[in-house]
Amino acid sequence: LVEIPRAVGAAGGALAGLLVAAVLGLTIAMAPLGPGAQRPGFSDLLWKPLLALVAGLALCAAMGWGGVGLRRVIRR
Repeated sequence: LVEIPRAVGAAGGALAGLLVAAVLGLTIAMAPLGPGAQRPGFSDLLWKPLLALVAGLALCAAMGWGGVGLRRVIRR
């Protein structure tokens, strides 16, 4: 086992968060709509969901930075 730099862990966490957001967004975009339903417009997705996405990515990056679940200590 080797230890990776914290920046690499943060980048990996942010990348994982982006992948989850992309898959979720595509899933929602491709889902069939019921009769009379409409997809949200750009103005509906601007602030609250955008800030939630940024907060989620920051959380994923912070967990990667801290090495949550990945850090192994090897004692000699």
